Amino acid sequence: MSISLAEILPILDQEYKVIGDPGISINRVSTPTDADNQSLVWFSNGANISQIDAAIYFLPMPVLDAPIPPGKAVVFLQDPRLAAITVLNRFFKQRPDWGIHPTATIHPEASIDPQTHIGPNTYIGKCTIGQGSILYGNNYLYNGVKIGADATIHAGVIIGTDGFGYQHGPSNEWMKFEHLGGVEIGNSVEIGANTCIDRGTLGNTKIGDGTKIDNLVHIAHNVEIGKHCLIIAHAMIGGSCIIGDHSWIAPNASLLQKIRVGANATIGLGAVVLEDVPAGETWAGVPAHKIHRQNNNPHESA
Repeated sequence: MSISLAEILPILDQEYKVIGDPGISINRVSTPTDADNQSLVWFSNGANISQIDAAIYFLPMPVLDAPIPPGKAVVFLQDPRLAAITVLNRFFKQRPDWGIHPTATIHPEASIDPQTHIGPNTYIGKCTIGQGSILYGNNYLYNGVKIGADATIHAGVIIGTDGFGYQHGPSNEWMKFEHLGGVEIGNSVEIGANTCIDRGTLGNTKIGDGTKIDNLVHIAHNVEIGKHCLIIAHAMIGGSCIIGDHSWIAPNASLLQKIRVGANATIGLGAVVLEDVPAGETWAGVPAHKIHRQNNNPHESA
């Protein structure tokens, strides 16, 4: 597959300036160490391109007045990384074929759009799955799960288990709170491998549009996560927590039940959150407390 610079430039959706060969083409996006004369590479802090073999270079503004070798092009942009991601998503994104694997088990009352991918050894109960969604192998969806369009569920994810809700009974025994709710997962949500999401007790656990959840995350019953949040590996979100839009929960963070995290908040690495976090603030530590950000872009994922 050959992608020309003329095809790339209209999709970048940011200001740019091109110096060099306008007719250049690429067939892959590469790291600088793996690049060749068919590659596109990007740098966030500039680079000496004479030492790196590639066809197209994405570099940050401002434009440098330097000679460009023949058969190469440099594109100066405000955000080279974002531009590279845009190219990858448009031209190189891999998607499995639509259809249901013969080893999957589907409840007869499930509603699954024909343009979905259901991987091997997956079980789907009385659930709804929207157009363009991908479920890889060994998933288990209990009854009452609703997944929107263009979601991606990686291998080993379990959605709709009972939450851990118990209360002492009259003889001091533990009585289980029967969980009758479901799970609502929005559009364009991605859920990493071996993550578990509990169903609600009487209402639903909710994951907002565009939120991305990493591997090995636990989300308890009645949690509500807003739109476009990032929940990173080994995070534990306690029951009935509410997380505002565009928030970031770092690896190994733990949130006590019924915590509220405001929009655009950041919870730091390994934080233990025992009280509400206001919108826009960064909290870290054990127990977590407000800190001042040192990273100018804490919401940039590797």
